[in-house]
Amino acid sequence: MRRGMTKSVVALAGLALGAGCSSSSAPPGASPEAGSPQDAGPPPYVGGQVDPFAIAVDTTSVYWTDSAMTSGAVVKVPLAGGTPTTLASKQNAPYGIAVDKTNVYWVTHAGNTVMKVPIAGGTPTTLASGQGSPWSVAVDSANVYWTNYTGATVMSVPISGGTPTTIASGQMSPLGLAVQSGTLYWTNDMGGTVVSAPVGGVDAGGTGGNDASDDGGEDGGTEGGASAGGPTILASGQVRPYALAVDGTSVYWTTNVLPGAVMKVPLAGGTPTTLASGQSDPFGIAIDSMSVYWANADGTIMSIPLAGGTATTITSNQDSPQGIAVGGKSLYWTNYGAQTIATITLK
Repeated sequence: MRRGMTKSVVALAGLALGAGCSSSSAPPGASPEAGSPQDAGPPPYVGGQVDPFAIAVDTTSVYWTDSAMTSGAVVKVPLAGGTPTTLASKQNAPYGIAVDKTNVYWVTHAGNTVMKVPIAGGTPTTLASGQGSPWSVAVDSANVYWTNYTGATVMSVPISGGTPTTIASGQMSPLGLAVQSGTLYWTNDMGGTVVSAPVGGVDAGGTGGNDASDDGGEDGGTEGGASAGGPTILASGQVRPYALAVDGTSVYWTTNVLPGAVMKVPLAGGTPTTLASGQSDPFGIAIDSMSVYWANADGTIMSIPLAGGTATTITSNQDSPQGIAVGGKSLYWTNYGAQTIATITLK
């Protein structure tokens, strides 16, 4: 079950296959002069992939998951381009991906495993099995973390392997995930919340769900606060919060609906800020020191300053872009529909 991809197909059908057709106007909230939707966009950086989904980048390479069932793969290519290297094959729907200086980590959504392989290649290692439809993965200097979408848990395991630990249970379809300075941040898709917890875990009592009175949506949702006995709710009342990114001051996320939004809230919680509204099923999100970047189901790659302002269309006519990552002066993303990896140099 890939909720994002199912919704992407529906959204594209409703827009007359919008990612493959031209448009006479920029997406809502975008600056019309920032980029023409009739532009063909950058040429493929890597072609011939199979359902490319999540993406990560380090100082030497770009890594991604080809998310096909049973025949999925984890692949890398040098930043300068070239021939891709398959790091792991015959994976069962690999989804989220993360990288450190030594290894590449991923989860298999249908295989219910957490995996790693050396950056240089080698034999993949299973760090955890028997999970509940894991979706996203993150890593710090000690542990690997992941969200179990149907398992309703956020988990960790030492990088070297060992017994998995439950960070939080009773979550409502945990999905996007990030780790920073000893704190985990994630989105609860069906719960409509953005939450945090120390990497050491919390009591299982927190549900991460919405109060029934929260209507959510693009009005910004509601202010967060501590959830007794569980994770800290940073923002509630969101509608299908999806991908997530974190910097030194804020948490940023996309709401994967039509129309959707790009949101932020302080690390400690507070009133959410809508950075961009009227977006087309926004999926992946990435940040650098100046801007937030995201991929829309209508084939646009967008940006907006961290502090807010006017959204800019970086490029358009992409084919169901999903994961997005920024490295140095370049932006990278997966085109699930076109079976390609694309990149563009940031100005």
